[in-house]
Amino acid sequence: MDDPSPSSEASTSTGSDGSYQEAWPSYLPTRSVYLTALEPIDAHELFPLLVNAPENIRLFDQAYVQSCPVDAAGLESIFTRHQYEPHRVGRAYTIVDIATRKPLGWVVLRPPASNTDTTPPPKPIISCLLFLPSASRLERGSEAIHGICRHAFEELGHETFESRSGTLEFNKGFGFGLLDVMRRQMLVKEESRESDLYVVRKEHWGYLKVAVAAWLDGKRAPPEGKFGLESTGA
Repeated sequence: MDDPSPSSEASTSTGSDGSYQEAWPSYLPTRSVYLTALEPIDAHELFPLLVNAPENIRLFDQAYVQSCPVDAAGLESIFTRHQYEPHRVGRAYTIVDIATRKPLGWVVLRPPASNTDTTPPPKPIISCLLFLPSASRLERGSEAIHGICRHAFEELGHETFESRSGTLEFNKGFGFGLLDVMRRQMLVKEESRESDLYVVRKEHWGYLKVAVAAWLDGKRAPPEGKFGLESTGA
């Protein structure tokens, strides 16, 4: 895995097939993790993280409709498609621990079908598939999602951010379930037969950003327990 360059800049372009390419950077830092463009070679380090978490296998089967075997070679094939066909299968990042430089998991960003048009859609939804081992579904997973939300809302102008994990149990929603304010307000559950679906909307982002930053700073919620989020209506 190559070291990312903090100077990497996002760009918007048109793909060779005429598809719209959205402005996601190759490097996206947070406090204790960074997201770097996923490469096929990363499959060898990330495969154990996939198979050691049953919910990741479940999400993998749903996301790729069992289009490849669940082994290192199959994962490398999927990662190759993410690298060269992001407009078709989604843009993918490896989530890396800054202190150890070890990969913790990966995340796939999938815009709606309208994002493959030759012109950018007005206010699209961005969908996220998060693959993390259970042990990492705390602060570091929260940071990764927070960084993606920030870029989606503040840099790209998205209206809605959706996220799925492989579990059907809401209380285990990749770490946020450990803190009520995060479970109730940052991620709004919507029913799904396949997996839990969480949604963040742009009109709530200003309040949610403050709550997430306070949580990551280790601050306690005020007596009312909502960091001012009660006005979001989420």
